[in-house]
Amino acid sequence: MQPLAENQITVTKKLFMEGMLRLSRDGYGRSARRAMVLFALVWVAMAVYTLAAGGQLWQTFVPLGMVCLIGLWLCVLLPRSNARRAWRAQQARFGSPMTRTTRLYADHLTVQGDGVEKTVAYGDIRQIRYSRHLMLLVCADNLGVMLARDGFRSGTAAQAEALIKNSKCEENGI
Repeated sequence: MQPLAENQITVTKKLFMEGMLRLSRDGYGRSARRAMVLFALVWVAMAVYTLAAGGQLWQTFVPLGMVCLIGLWLCVLLPRSNARRAWRAQQARFGSPMTRTTRLYADHLTVQGDGVEKTVAYGDIRQIRYSRHLMLLVCADNLGVMLARDGFRSGTAAQAEALIKNSKCEENGI
């Protein structure tokens, strides 16, 4: 069977971090933003209480600094740390460089690299996400497939997305 599209990517640390941070923004990022809104509301309530009790506004600067540090850790440092840990695990498992060739067929795709071939049915793809350089396919078993947006040897990212979505619609009888 002839592939309808083909993509090749060499996964570098920079691309891996870009993909992990993009995916983290969807799930973890939402929770972190909610937590920061809660911390900000607590600080505002404390500032209002301090001013109402006759205190000075400068007395709220230390708690504001703590809220800012918590936000920096929660929204920036922790996701990057998790992405670096995942990169080290990938590198230990597969070595470097990690070159992947993804071939898209009518009803599935295959990912080849490092002597391993993985087949993914389009029905198993839960999400398609984009980052600056990547097209990310998130599968039901939390497997992530990275495609370089400019790495298509045949076909394009738009054609690949249409192929996946059309196949999923056919499976669902839509």
